Amino acid sequence: MIAPTAGSLTGYAGNVKMFAPNVGSIIGMKLVGQTHLEEAVRCRPDCADALRAWESEIRHRTWKTAAALTPFFRGVDPSRLPVATFRLGSPALRIETLIDMRTGVVLVTNVSAVVQ
Repeated sequence: MIAPTAGSLTGYAGNVKMFAPNVGSIIGMKLVGQTHLEEAVRCRPDCADALRAWESEIRHRTWKTAAALTPFFRGVDPSRLPVATFRLGSPALRIETLIDMRTGVVLVTNVSAVVQ
């Protein structure tokens, strides 16, 4: 499967549905875009534990609604789904994602430091 680019997200999402219609429904959410997380760990090793904990939580849980995210992630903003932004760690990081609750896919689009 070809990794998505900003211009190919719609086509990519269609491929996910075609090949795996029930992804994430039993074992947790399907996490796509791990390269953003890996790069953040390389650039910010002080945030590695927080990023790995977030990744584990995403992979081992399934959410069906935006409201279901908030008890697990205090710093999540799911108000613009499919776009959801997670704030975590100290120093603070912002993880930007696209979430398809129906298919259980979380696409990480960016990880950045929060300027305070």
